[in-house]
Amino acid sequence: DLYRVYAIPALFLLDRTGIIRALNPGEEELTSLVEELLAEPPPEQEPPPEEVEVELPEVITPAEPILSLVFPERVGLLPGEANEVSVTLENSSQHLAEEITLQFSDLPEGVTGEPLQLEEFPGFSSRPLSLVLMGEPDLPPAEHPIKILLSYHYCIGDSCFKFSEEYPLVLAVGEAPQEQARPWNPWWLLILLGAGVALAWLVWGRGASALSLILLGIALLSLASGVYLGQARQAQLIGAVLCTSCVGIEEARHDQPRLSPDTQAALAKITRPLELVIFSTPWCHACPYAKAMLEEFSQANPLIRFREVNAEQEMDLARRHGVYRGGRLVIPAILHPETGRIIFGVEDLETRLLDLVQGE
Repeated sequence: DLYRVYAIPALFLLDRTGIIRALNPGEEELTSLVEELLAEPPPEQEPPPEEVEVELPEVITPAEPILSLVFPERVGLLPGEANEVSVTLENSSQHLAEEITLQFSDLPEGVTGEPLQLEEFPGFSSRPLSLVLMGEPDLPPAEHPIKILLSYHYCIGDSCFKFSEEYPLVLAVGEAPQEQARPWNPWWLLILLGAGVALAWLVWGRGASALSLILLGIALLSLASGVYLGQARQAQLIGAVLCTSCVGIEEARHDQPRLSPDTQAALAKITRPLELVIFSTPWCHACPYAKAMLEEFSQANPLIRFREVNAEQEMDLARRHGVYRGGRLVIPAILHPETGRIIFGVEDLETRLLDLVQGE
């Protein structure tokens, strides 16, 4: 590289590492030096940093998938037509799932699919959904393995987790879509039996009145609406999960942190600069509190600095430091790059963060 400094003026010749190799060289000298520099081997690149296995502390609640998908194993698609693929999304936990995305992947050429997005999906709920597949008119008949991708995140207290799951199925191009029968619901039989018993009592029994007819109608309508809204299925989901999953739930922190005098005194004793890294995402509920705590530390001692990393955009860095592993993204997480130590969550954050910056 050649740099001309107009303020002097002067002409500098720098090598690949930025070292000045000549000042105001002549034409012949410049030609000779450039040939020598081009003949030199390129500098060795630093090896990539080794991945550090980090054991998650006990304060992190173990995360498990909360959404499941009921889907057909085989779908047909006629050339030049669209097919609505019916699926059922279920939430088997008490937690609210957010930013849910359903979409097809590995589609063959000439076939497109429309993604489906939901802002949120409440706990203990089930909902039928439709995904649309469209094919071009000149598609040849064939069978193709495709996938449905389900991605979402949810939070437990101050910890948030993101999941991505794949569901394989077969796309049969040239085969007419089959009508997907809905599962038989025994609650309708109970409604019919109840209506029959009530009518028999009214016809052959005694004491029939307008009030009894009204009460019977209200009861039947209530039962029918409950079945239509899926309350029976919701009750089954609640009964299956409440006995095992409703423990260890923490409240997210939304208040403004304030450092104690002891922490301020301890931070004042730090005499060398250090930089921390906080992993966060836009959907993390507790990340603003963790960032505010870092700002308090930085104000107490300007030698303490931090930078924020979007864990979704820098997934390799998050995976390297144990923030993302096994399909789980655990945030907020604060890393001390010099020591390799990392802390998760915001429970007792002031004490744990002070120990992090003081640790060697």
